Amino acid sequence: MDVFIEKIVPRRKTLKDNLMAIGIIIVGIVLTLVVLNIPVLSSFAPVLVIAIIYFGYLFTKSINLEYEYAVTNGDIDVDKIIAQRKRKRLFSASTSDIEIVAKVRSDKYSGEYKNIRKRIEAVSSMEKQDIYFIVAPYKGEKTILFFEPDQRMIDSFKTKIPRKVYEY
Repeated sequence: MDVFIEKIVPRRKTLKDNLMAIGIIIVGIVLTLVVLNIPVLSSFAPVLVIAIIYFGYLFTKSINLEYEYAVTNGDIDVDKIIAQRKRKRLFSASTSDIEIVAKVRSDKYSGEYKNIRKRIEAVSSMEKQDIYFIVAPYKGEKTILFFEPDQRMIDSFKTKIPRKVYEY
């Protein structure tokens, strides 16, 4: 029997995200004022203003990120969903390639794993309590994935790779 578990985690907006949205709005207002005050562009002003508003809207919506985890028979795929429209694969691993699955707030998250260069933070916020990490090769490089699984996902990993999953 195949096991398929899916979870979507929205990323919490940070101060940087809010400042970026405000910056996009300010740039849009400045561009609109510039277009309206240049006589050569006055004949195209309505079209340019609509284009500025449209692209400003697209850029501010692209700040909205979600992460989708799909666990199929212990194999995991993680996608980033941008503005609920575009999808990009961030990570994929088979259970045979997974080195460890453990909580970040455990003694298993030691210097060996903290020093892995390729890091993928597919979480709502790194400050949450139930953040797990997986270490596995991805695209030829040892990668550490931070994610927020539910209990069914952990149980699926325990079924396939019981000696590599640590819940404490």
